[in-house]
Amino acid sequence: MKKIITIIIFGIILLIILAVFSSCQNNNLHNVNSVNNVKYVQTGFIREYNPVITVITSRTDIENYYMYEHENNKFFTATTEYTDDFFVENYLEVINLGDGFSVRHEVKAVEENGNIIINRLLPRNQLLSMIYSTIIIEFDNSFKPEQFGLIIKDKRVS
Repeated sequence: MKKIITIIIFGIILLIILAVFSSCQNNNLHNVNSVNNVKYVQTGFIREYNPVITVITSRTDIENYYMYEHENNKFFTATTEYTDDFFVENYLEVINLGDGFSVRHEVKAVEENGNIIINRLLPRNQLLSMIYSTIIIEFDNSFKPEQFGLIIKDKRVS
């Protein structure tokens, strides 16, 4: 009888442990919804041929970045709202990607280690002309990984 009671108690403890672990969530992702804002701007310029991530921590950084991209009015327009007050509690990640004109991008998640997961949405029929897309992501200062990386996943769309 003691053996049966011990087995039942052991089984109950095992079920409780399983229930606790199955209710755990993957906390390795920084929910994109908690990322304050994501902007997609077709800028028409490129800094380099590979994707480039730039951290912007002040209005001066934006102006210096814009000076480098002096012909890009779309970037300037997309960043006019970012004042010194914004940068007291926030910063921006600016990602430049070179793709065909009809390719769109979607930020899916940001991992706690700083990897930004982006879906590259590829239409069946693509235009050959190149356009360079800029993604601007707002983060609050409570999320500061040592570095950011990109994971780009291609997805076909109709």
